[in-house]
Amino acid sequence: MLQSDNTKHPTTKEDNLFRSNFAQFNLSLMDIETMGGGQVDKDGKWKDVCVVDYHEMPIGNTIVKVPTLDEIKRLLYPKITDINFNLSK
Repeated sequence: MLQSDNTKHPTTKEDNLFRSNFAQFNLSLMDIETMGGGQVDKDGKWKDVCVVDYHEMPIGNTIVKVPTLDEIKRLLYPKITDINFNLSK
């Protein structure tokens, strides 16, 4: 079973707009970061995030669902408009 390193909690200038349960797994081939139970601040109230548009990525015998860029924008818009969503770097 994977052991999570929950000692690292990234902070951003958008922490007041989005929150989630964060875990980091340090494996021999790669580090993996996961988020679950996401919520966004809508009009001063925390609302659960429901991801409906995602890519399925096979990793070994597991399928990982990764939200599309448009889905991320949908979930965070209009509160976060100054983030650079260019993920090609």
